[in-house]
Amino acid sequence: MSDVVSILLKGVAGGSLVLVFAAISEVVKPKRFAGLFGAAPAVALAGLVIVHATKPVNDAHDNAIGMLAGWPA
Repeated sequence: MSDVVSILLKGVAGGSLVLVFAAISEVVKPKRFAGLFGAAPAVALAGLVIVHATKPVNDAHDNAIGMLAGWPA
C-alpha cells in the first residue's frame, strides 16, 4: 500500500473515531471527563490500526510502545 493511501486512511479513520469519541463525551457526566475522549486517543488508535494493517507487526509494536511511553518509537 502506498504512503499516500496510508495517510488518507489514517485521516479518515482518525476523523471517524474523533466523531465517535465526541458523541461519547456528550453523554458522559460530569463534563470534566469529556476531555478523556478527546481527539488524541482516537487519532492514535486509528493510526495504530492502519499501521498494523499495512506494515509488519514489529512496526505496530514499536508505535504502541511509543504511544504508551509518550515518545516516538
